Formats: sequence, structure tokens, C-alpha cells
Amino acid sequence: MKIENGRVDPYSLSCYNDKMTNTESLLEAQKEIHQKMAKMREELKTLGEKLFKEGSQDIFDTFPEVKSFSWTQYTPYFNDGDECVFRVNDWFEVKLENGEELEEVSYSEYYRQRKLDRGEEFTLEDNLGMALDSLLGGVDDDTMKALFGDHARVTVSREGIEVEHYDHD
Repeated sequence: MKIENGRVDPYSLSCYNDKMTNTESLLEAQKEIHQKMAKMREELKTLGEKLFKEGSQDIFDTFPEVKSFSWTQYTPYFNDGDECVFRVNDWFEVKLENGEELEEVSYSEYYRQRKLDRGEEFTLEDNLGMALDSLLGGVDDDTMKALFGDHARVTVSREGIEVEHYDHD
């Protein structure tokens, strides 16, 4: 370190001289981290797709009358002043092999318990709601976003998975 006229000469400091080396090291580390993250995202997507297809097949095996099911997932554009956060919607549309469509199939523990308390029978919609919630409820939103993207309508059928852009308010 060098002092001239009662002041430290910043150019004489070793940290200034090493600044370029430190910056280059930081940029290299950042690049390496980004590469590792991209690889991990790809591994997550590959494994997630495999497990999701297996879980979907369980739905079709359990409910042979189901032709397809779909849901939407997106980050809202406006949330009444609250933070806009990506979410998977828990209302499903289900198409049956006989052409019938079930809209707003969902699952609620409260609703399930109420039916049990009353001794009521569970309908196909009730059972589908529980099964679909079990399939999707176990997957966190970050994984769902990595698998199917943002602003998406996802439709799962026996033939595969179709993802299309979803416009929402």
C-alpha cells in the first residue's frame, strides 16, 4: 500500500490489482453454477416426466372410463395487490370415453369428510378428484412449471401429454 499526500493510493492496493483476476474467477464460478443448474433442471424434467406418465397411467388403469384430464397452470398478471406467484390450479376438466365432460372436478378434505360423516356415497367425480389431487398434489409448483411451462393448459390422455398456451385474465 502506498500513501501520497496523506491519502491511500487505491491503485497500490493488492485488492485493486487482483480485481481483474477476482472478477474473472467470479464469472467463471457463475458460469459453472449456471451450467450445473441447467443440467439439474434437465434431469428433473426427465425424471419428472417419467414419474408423471407412470402416475397418469395409474389414473387411466383405475378409471378406464376416463379419456383425458386437463388443468391450467400460470402466473397471474394481477393479484389484487398481492405478489403474482405461479400456481397449478386444482380444478380439473375430465373427458370420459362416452363423450361426457366433467368440469370443475376437484378435491377437498372438508367435502370428503362431510360426505363420510353423512354416510353418502362417493361419485365418480369425487373419486377422480381425490385421485387427480393425489397425482398433482404431490408435485411442487416449481417442478410443474419446469415440466409443462407457465401460462399452460395441460391435457393428459392415454396417448400422451399435450401442452398448449393458456390465455387468462
